[in-house]
Amino acid sequence: FVSIVAVQTATGWFFETDVDGPAGAIPDATLTPPAGSPFALTCESAGDGDSCYRTDPPEGGAGFASLAALLAAYPAGSYLLSLDAGALTAQLAFAPVEPDGDISVTFPANGAVGVSATPTLSFTHDCDTCGFLFFEIEGFGATDGISLETTRIGLPPFPPTGTVAYAELESLEGPKPAALPDGSYRLATGAGRGALTDETFLQGGSFQYGTGAERRSVTSFTVPEPTAGLASVAGLAALAARARLARRR
Repeated sequence: FVSIVAVQTATGWFFETDVDGPAGAIPDATLTPPAGSPFALTCESAGDGDSCYRTDPPEGGAGFASLAALLAAYPAGSYLLSLDAGALTAQLAFAPVEPDGDISVTFPANGAVGVSATPTLSFTHDCDTCGFLFFEIEGFGATDGISLETTRIGLPPFPPTGTVAYAELESLEGPKPAALPDGSYRLATGAGRGALTDETFLQGGSFQYGTGAERRSVTSFTVPEPTAGLASVAGLAALAARARLARRR
């Protein structure tokens, strides 16, 4: 799976690239913008697969001031993806269009404590042009390593309200826990417009490609209610604000 997405967060717009494949299949990866120079992705290998990614500007800082400013640095057009020193290559179209609305989580509330270990998420959105909605629960601190997500894809508009059951979430890192362990979590939600297509490497072999523009927000919650000796809700919210914004960061 390959994705090139423009993501808007509370700190600006970010250019995000992700490549995922079977273990040992992606030792290295580069992406070349139209009329530009190639840049390398950071690649990691785990027992169940390889992953390469890049976020610009780097996470933790300010992003581009607007989608137009991002496109000045990463113009719309055809991008050349190269894997394994050029053994596999593909031309990928990137032409993001800004969504016309946002998504908000109504449960659990930001900073909530005493949340169920198998939470059902509730949300609202006002994006009439969005064709996908993204939800991710990611642990930090003592729960680091837990990452559960789901993406709903369909013809816009989606119903303005909805829920996501814990059973719908899938694990990105190892087996899915039957219930979330006690601790702190961030909840990332996104609403975007774009496309998911089947593509083919120039050398043969197919893969899925997702591209577009997404508006993303991040909140936090704890399972279950912390004792007096644990961090305050405000402190947990501050930690969540510094948590990584990309899917596997």
